[in-house]
Amino acid sequence: MSVAISLDSPSHHRTDNKIQDEKGMAPIKTKEYWLLWFTYLAWCSLGSFFFLEIPLVLLFQYLIIIPGLYYTFIWIRTKGSTIPKSVWCLAAFSVLAFISSVVNRIDSGDWGGVSKIRYFFIGVLAIAPSYHLLKSNSFSQRKKKVLLYLFLVSTAFANIVAILTFFVGYNPLKAQGSCFDLTDDFPRTCGMYSSTMTYGYGAGLLSLFLLGLLVNAQKLRDIVGKNILLLSSLLSFIGLYLSFARGAFLGFLLALPWLFATFRNKAAPMRFYGLSCAALAMAMVMLLSFLNYIPKGSIQNRLLASKGSSYEGRISFYRAAYYGFKENPFFGLGFQNFDKYSVDLKKKYNILFDRDQRGSAHNNYLEILAGSGLMAFLAFFGFLLFWLIEIFKSTKEMRTLFLPFFIGFLISGLFHSSLIDRWSLFFIMGVFTLFQALELKRKAYRNGSHL
Repeated sequence: MSVAISLDSPSHHRTDNKIQDEKGMAPIKTKEYWLLWFTYLAWCSLGSFFFLEIPLVLLFQYLIIIPGLYYTFIWIRTKGSTIPKSVWCLAAFSVLAFISSVVNRIDSGDWGGVSKIRYFFIGVLAIAPSYHLLKSNSFSQRKKKVLLYLFLVSTAFANIVAILTFFVGYNPLKAQGSCFDLTDDFPRTCGMYSSTMTYGYGAGLLSLFLLGLLVNAQKLRDIVGKNILLLSSLLSFIGLYLSFARGAFLGFLLALPWLFATFRNKAAPMRFYGLSCAALAMAMVMLLSFLNYIPKGSIQNRLLASKGSSYEGRISFYRAAYYGFKENPFFGLGFQNFDKYSVDLKKKYNILFDRDQRGSAHNNYLEILAGSGLMAFLAFFGFLLFWLIEIFKSTKEMRTLFLPFFIGFLISGLFHSSLIDRWSLFFIMGVFTLFQALELKRKAYRNGSHL
């Protein structure tokens, strides 16, 4: 179904619940006109607020839900066979995680974590309306510029605040000082977030996504300037560095060479190998220089130095999550419920380190296994596998933009449970939705058919 409307037209004639512009364009149903407006405003709210820890980002889910239900129903009814396998797997994971949470929370009456599963459902529902927005006449160059600049300016602002807070020692916007590592009193920054982990891992993924945009700057020259992309990328990397989130930094370094993987071609193979080697060399230099300045004046490498308390603390949570999965292999402990049982599991299985410290599994995969069980984990694994295949089957530009982000998400997820962090989920699901909507548009124009 094709929608051809113009939200830029200053005047329209209303006839029989339809809108028709003065140039005689085909009449458009008023309902779809407003649904596309809601979709555009939803993306504006997501791009503006997701990196600022402002509750207004929740507008995204409220604005997208009605367009999502409407267009997803049409998609399933008319072109259900075109729905990508990764989308089906994400939907299956959402359902299985919900069932697991319901089964585990019927007796306890604690339904707090269940509500976070909606972010995965929103990620599925947002694809169809986003596709219709992309291919409609309403999505003008001006609106693309507004949306992209909202995203770039808000993230740059958050990173500037993070950098200044680190050096000044105080964040006036949140009336709090710099974030500190609880065990070593390391000065760190957390930007506009309350957690260094949330900011650091978010900044790592954001840096990869911005670098993907920067590599594709020539294709985006009519929408955004190269200089602002370069500035935003630099600020995001500095923020990542000053967060001293080791898993996020490691994910960034290992994903960086993939930024150039799509430059390989038969005519110039040395260009590919040269860029890849340069990226690896740069990654190693950054790895060796990942230093944390301790207030007492000494310096310690955050990745290579021995950090017993931090490393052993993570391992203790890994072990507890494993035992939690063994006790409940099918339904798990309930989505985001491992935190609640982590202390009891440590004591039960004699995990001595930080046995009274509760927390997440600090690992996306163990978090899902312990929280939602084996079937949900398999669905999530299918989601990752098919999304990766879909990225590789896409165009060079799409691979450059989304493959580094995917690799970074994959690796950093070994050290942080970003899937139970709603601020991280907004960004991750937003990127997945954007990829699927762009792919649907590309395939529709290539095949000459629309949803």
